[in-house]
Amino acid sequence: MTQPASRDDLTRLPTRTAFEAELRRRLSDGGCCTLLLCDLDYLKLINDTFGHLAGDEALRILAQTLQAQLRPGWQVYRLGGDEFAVLAAAPKAALAEWGQDVIHRLSRRPDRSLRVSMGVAAWQAGMDGPLALFALADARLLTAKRLGRGQVVDENTASGAGPDRGPSRLLERDEARAQTVAVLQRALSVPGTRLTVQAPPGGGLTAFLREANLIAQTLGYQTLQVQGDPLRAARQHDAWEGATLNGVPLRGSIGAALREGRAGAPLAALLDAPEHLSASALAELAPLLSGAQVVLTGQALGPLGGAGAAPGPHLLTLPPLTHRAVLALAEAQVGPLGEGGAAWLLRQVQGLPARLGPQLSALRLEAELRGQSVVALTQGRPQDWEGAVARHVPPGHPPPQPHLYGRAAEMQDAARQLGGHALLTLTGPAGRGKTRLARQLLAELGRQYPGGAHEVPLRGVRLPEVALARISEALLGTAVAPAGVETVTRLLGRRPTLLLLDDAAPYTLPARLIEAMLARSPGTRLIVTARAPLGVQGEASLTLAPLPDDQLRAALAAQADPMDEGALDVLTRYAAGEPDTLAALLPLVRMFGLRGAAEHLERSGRSRQAGAGPWPELGSPERRVLAALSTFGGPFDLPWAGQVSEGSSFLLSALIHRHMLLPVGGGLYRLPEQLLDQSRAYLRRRPALLRRVHERGLSRAQAVLRAHPTESAAWFGHLDTHYPTLRALLAGRLHSPTPPDPALVRTVLQLTSYRLTRAYLYDAREDLQAALQGLAHGPGDPDAALQAALQLALASTLQRLGDHAHAFALASEARARAETLGDLPLLGAALLTEARILHRRSAYRDAYALFARVRTEVQEAGRPHLLVRALGGMARSAVYLGELDGAHRDVQEALRQAAVLDRPRLRAELLNTAGLIAIERRDLGAAQALMEQALALHETYGGREGQTLNLTGLAWAALLRGDPALSLQHSGRVLQRAQDSGQSWEVANAMVNLGHALARLGRLDEARARHQEAARLATHCDAPSVVAEALGGLADVLAREHRLGEARALLDLALTHPGANAEVHSFFGPLRRMLDPHPAALLPQELLPLLGANQTSGP
Repeated sequence: MTQPASRDDLTRLPTRTAFEAELRRRLSDGGCCTLLLCDLDYLKLINDTFGHLAGDEALRILAQTLQAQLRPGWQVYRLGGDEFAVLAAAPKAALAEWGQDVIHRLSRRPDRSLRVSMGVAAWQAGMDGPLALFALADARLLTAKRLGRGQVVDENTASGAGPDRGPSRLLERDEARAQTVAVLQRALSVPGTRLTVQAPPGGGLTAFLREANLIAQTLGYQTLQVQGDPLRAARQHDAWEGATLNGVPLRGSIGAALREGRAGAPLAALLDAPEHLSASALAELAPLLSGAQVVLTGQALGPLGGAGAAPGPHLLTLPPLTHRAVLALAEAQVGPLGEGGAAWLLRQVQGLPARLGPQLSALRLEAELRGQSVVALTQGRPQDWEGAVARHVPPGHPPPQPHLYGRAAEMQDAARQLGGHALLTLTGPAGRGKTRLARQLLAELGRQYPGGAHEVPLRGVRLPEVALARISEALLGTAVAPAGVETVTRLLGRRPTLLLLDDAAPYTLPARLIEAMLARSPGTRLIVTARAPLGVQGEASLTLAPLPDDQLRAALAAQADPMDEGALDVLTRYAAGEPDTLAALLPLVRMFGLRGAAEHLERSGRSRQAGAGPWPELGSPERRVLAALSTFGGPFDLPWAGQVSEGSSFLLSALIHRHMLLPVGGGLYRLPEQLLDQSRAYLRRRPALLRRVHERGLSRAQAVLRAHPTESAAWFGHLDTHYPTLRALLAGRLHSPTPPDPALVRTVLQLTSYRLTRAYLYDAREDLQAALQGLAHGPGDPDAALQAALQLALASTLQRLGDHAHAFALASEARARAETLGDLPLLGAALLTEARILHRRSAYRDAYALFARVRTEVQEAGRPHLLVRALGGMARSAVYLGELDGAHRDVQEALRQAAVLDRPRLRAELLNTAGLIAIERRDLGAAQALMEQALALHETYGGREGQTLNLTGLAWAALLRGDPALSLQHSGRVLQRAQDSGQSWEVANAMVNLGHALARLGRLDEARARHQEAARLATHCDAPSVVAEALGGLADVLAREHRLGEARALLDLALTHPGANAEVHSFFGPLRRMLDPHPAALLPQELLPLLGANQTSGP
């Protein structure tokens, strides 16, 4: 018998002490032992709403119910708080069935229903003691809560990995909660009570109604909650989709569900955003609402409240949260914010709870990327971190889409498949509506993903690295190159993210690549549209069948009145189940009616050609416009569309209305697949029209490129606006059967410096290669000067992509052509390209010689920009050769010459070199001033690469000045930027600098980890100088740990490494002098994999 001293005062059940003793006894006896753990759901809500006495009463009721239902030999315990346990000598299935019966009894209590969650586990041979059994039952209890509460889980399930769907506590809603309780209590005796709850968008209205639902259930109501959804309103769906009955998703008929629910209980109906419910849904709801005991309606106000009716007995307004509440919620999630962080957050949130989560998630992510705490991040200058945080906040609303007809079953099936698979591929022929369905999934499901939902168009992409770059660009909003699977998975691994990869092909995204992406970023989910499954392990696929005739007829009939069955038959046969054809027919029906649309097709002679598409009946102007727009190799904006096609704004608007131009976001449009193919075929038969379209497009491109001085801040900003359409124009033109003409080639060349600055390296590579091939295979002998210019542009691109050998070969071939032609500017550009490649590979002496040759060749040729670049290159190489006086002289002359050029990027690069010289001379004040000037210039035109370079310089100057904390802050910014852009060299360099700063702050384990990772990365990306510095940094860490012999051996390796330049020798000079008296020892075992097995001892 259990002793009275071991019983709980409130419930009179045995306590945890008795439970643990009994569990040990049962396991030692060796018989059947099964454990059920049980939690009372929403006890906190009961306490907050009805008081702690009501909470105590709920616990007593639960205890009495469990005790009353026990079978012989079973025992129930209160473990503490709201947690109970049952021990039974029974099979797991029997105990789970018993638990389900208890849940059913508690939910149907006439006065106040209660909900409980349960987890069940049975002892099995091989378990490691009582704790293992308890841990398994507890994990299943947690799964029950995450799956929605009010249920029993007796098996392990992957679905338990998601977030807990229970409500969190709502701050500053006590008064509104009390008023709602009063209304619900009064309504028990006053049928037909109505209450409207209003709040601004994002003001927590849905969360409050969810809590009101639970309160109503606790008071004995049967609850029906229906939520309108503006995204779901863009498609056909069941009137009850998303509705819940007593907190459980509604399945099947509402009438049957009500009968099977808590029969006889009064009905509380809760309508959330009813303005987004369809007319049919409202019609089905009407009789239920008229018979409901109480109806609570959620109503959105204008932003931040707007003008609304004064609160009263039937109207309740949820005010924005106070500053105190916002900061309390924030600090509970991310810790202290600091004064600057608090002020920033209050501006962003404006008291609206829905804004808080995304902003905090973005803030925490930015701090993690920089290796800082949140408070350390927000103590910096606002301009140094606020914009970076904003980039991590997912976009609010997807672009509007045409209505999605049919596909309700496919939507549900696809959503279910994504719940259990990381990859869902939608397959089917062109025109079957794969992209439209995928976009609807993206819009509706994307709200669940902290990393947001992103669409990546892959039509026309042929290479995996380009596909990876497009994915990175979609995630960051800026180009990334080079982009590998490591870059993409690093971005995706930050937060769970939903991606739509539209029009993917197996050669674009090989199965092994997708498998690697998903393995390294388990929170990612992919929706892919393709002609066939991709063959990825674990892939789910959904093949879209033609739309059934009844769905076609319903969609067509809904557009016009009166009904005409014969015309409906004609139109249904014509659509042939194809969603794209249906979408294009609907505007005809709205314009002419069913009979008029059918007669229109009859007159065109196409009505009996099923699936032919409704476009052949278009007039000549529409055909010519669509044909012109088909020359774009991607999405385009309307101003470009008007100029290239000569279509009026009225005609373009009509094409949008008829879904012949589809929005893709960002003000861009595209043609539907079938229409694109037909329009291109139309254009191929009309070469004169094709030639005129190409001329207009090229004229527009040239006007954009000439609008401002090349490489000026205004030039970069202007191109930022036009680049997406310009990219599409060039892609369509370069990949057409017509060879490129010299004007097109020059346009591609003019755009190259923009692309290299903005990291559109794959676009540059693809277009430059296409232009080279086009010149080589065009009629007549190719223009040798143009060929050489293309080779140089391609060499510069490949150098930035890390393909140094190919880049140098191209530059050398271009130099030979220039020498043959006697073209001095071309020769100078070729030598500069070769020199930059050599410098990047740490061949500083050879690079210096080539830069000096350029200076000699162009000094009297009137080419100031070439002379300035040559002088700047000489100075930069001289720094790494330790020749500081010559470097200073050259960079000052370069700055003098650059003063007359409107090229902020070039001047900023020279200022950076001058700052580097000042650092080496240990004139750290001058170095800081020069680097800050350079940084400001890079910011004028948005040069992220230049900003990164100067932040690196500022971090280095701060380190040498004895301010490791500031160096750590600057290096954190560099690391974040480099990780965003996938620049492995810069990531490695930032990690070395972080390691130096951390070592000086005494954080030696962190410093060691940073240096080791930097050495590994630098080895892979061919950056020998970074490898040498990382090895020196590790030696510094060992010295600080008083492992002086090991430090001496490692430093000797670092200083004899091929990448050990003058800067490395200078920085580690003091350490070398300190270690000189100490003999070298064996290198540390943990570093041998990094160094190579042959380097096991000191010299």
